Amino acid sequence: MGTESHLYGVDVKWLGLHCSDVLGPDTTVQSSALQSWSQMDQRTFTTIMGVAEAQEQPHFVQELHLMGQHKVKAEIESLNAENFDALGTLIVQKTLRKIYL
Repeated sequence: MGTESHLYGVDVKWLGLHCSDVLGPDTTVQSSALQSWSQMDQRTFTTIMGVAEAQEQPHFVQELHLMGQHKVKAEIESLNAENFDALGTLIVQKTLRKIYL
């Protein structure tokens, strides 16, 4: 597979979850995996909301607004440590059903 590995790689730039994945009624994520927003997160949020290209993506803007309302984030590493099987299954299912931004 060494010389063919480029055929099987996936170019993932960013992997995230929707707010409903971590805050919804059916979530398996424990509250201990959620972290409060930092000042840096708020600055990043403000910067992204000011970018014209972001405004052209209504689902993206909606997710950002939800994050801004709740002022929490979930780090994938902490979710992975809690329950790897659930996180892996969630990501695979969302990818197969094309539920991503």
